[in-house]
Amino acid sequence: MSDEEDLPELEPVSTSELVNLLVDATQSCSKPTPPDLNSEDNVGLGLESLFGNGAEEEDSADDEFFLTEEGGWTGDWTPLSTGQIAIDSDALAFINARLPRINFPSWIKQPLSMLGKASHGKVKADEWRNLYSMQLPLILPLYWRAPDVQQLSLLHNFAHLVSLVNIGSKRHTDSGLIAKYRHHLQAYLLTSVSIFNQETVAPNHHMAIHLAECLRTSHNNHIGELEITFLNNFCRLGNLRVLLNSDRLPDQLRPFIAQLRTCSDPVPRCIPKSVDPRRQKQLLSSKIFPQLITQINSIKSVNDNCTYVASSEWKRTDKLKKTAPVNRRVEFLQSVHVEPNLTYASYAVSHNNSIIQFRATSSRVATCFGRIDQIFKHKKRVTLEKQTRTDVWLVVSQFRPIPPDIPHPFTSLVTYDLQLDLCYLKTHEPRVIHIEDVIAHCAWIHYRAKEISTAFDQDCIALVSLDR
Repeated sequence: MSDEEDLPELEPVSTSELVNLLVDATQSCSKPTPPDLNSEDNVGLGLESLFGNGAEEEDSADDEFFLTEEGGWTGDWTPLSTGQIAIDSDALAFINARLPRINFPSWIKQPLSMLGKASHGKVKADEWRNLYSMQLPLILPLYWRAPDVQQLSLLHNFAHLVSLVNIGSKRHTDSGLIAKYRHHLQAYLLTSVSIFNQETVAPNHHMAIHLAECLRTSHNNHIGELEITFLNNFCRLGNLRVLLNSDRLPDQLRPFIAQLRTCSDPVPRCIPKSVDPRRQKQLLSSKIFPQLITQINSIKSVNDNCTYVASSEWKRTDKLKKTAPVNRRVEFLQSVHVEPNLTYASYAVSHNNSIIQFRATSSRVATCFGRIDQIFKHKKRVTLEKQTRTDVWLVVSQFRPIPPDIPHPFTSLVTYDLQLDLCYLKTHEPRVIHIEDVIAHCAWIHYRAKEISTAFDQDCIALVSLDR
């Protein structure tokens, strides 16, 4: 991180001390009440794997560190043989052959393209994080795979490590995520001692145990005496913005979100800018236009107070029926800048900035992976105020998911928090989504037919969502 000399290493922590720390970490405070798995706050978090269905006895919860089957894996943690190296020269060659093939969005600066070479300099903290959370999850499942039980043990130990790092470094958290962090940390430490035959662990492992309590500590909106100043309203506004941008608001409030967002964030979140100054207004295709109308009607605000129909089907007498026309004229963009360093682009303009994770229109919980084919701005007239609102829309081709009955090396990792998925490179028919339905960019790698296994006779794409 700096040019200064490294500080002396701290004394390692013994295995017995580690176990005591883990026990203290779970018993130092009152046992948390398992979250309601049916509540809206915990939908999609996968808490069933952590807390069960609530029928278990309380004594079998946090005080025992029994590692159950995960993702179809038997949970047979097999230690390495004496003198065996987890990442040897063969593994490095396998990884280095695939690192240059991984694609990143433009805001990821200088990802590693080679490991094990002194000429590439010292690896910095951000580079380590990118390597472990983005690059290696796309590669190692193909190297550490069945039927080698030692390699499977390494893979699942690695998956616990990446999961806890992903959760611990998120920009938001809740009780469910904290519980998952503790689960992955405990599993990672205990299996590391078993797999690597360690009698001691690093001091960083000790400090990571206490991070869960730090995540539980909430000082939101409690900044001492300064609460009585402008910071009180400032904090409320910040909390309101986070709430409006979350996915956990009930569907009944969705019509009011756009109106509330204008109060909390008067500056538009998305400022579209065309990379190419030649801005052409064209007509939307007949296949995409009906989808646009459907999407406009699904996100319309209360102030619209009307139903939108195609202008070719609208008549002036329809005003009494509270309908308004929507025309096919749009302005196509090559890219759109959501934040100073965050750019979404069509696949033809930038492969790296076009692969995304997005919310499915039929469900706010379900998400998909896809490729941006087109970006366009569209103006529609609001009936009551006779104002014009401009929205940015994306035409996205969703990658076809792998059927669950087809096994592959990534199958056993779906229960972890790696934000990892494998899809066919072939896509469904293009669909229209609002730009606010985009969750995040993806890091991705293209695997050719039969490169993953002989069962895959068509090209695939492995993706890691960069949702933070």
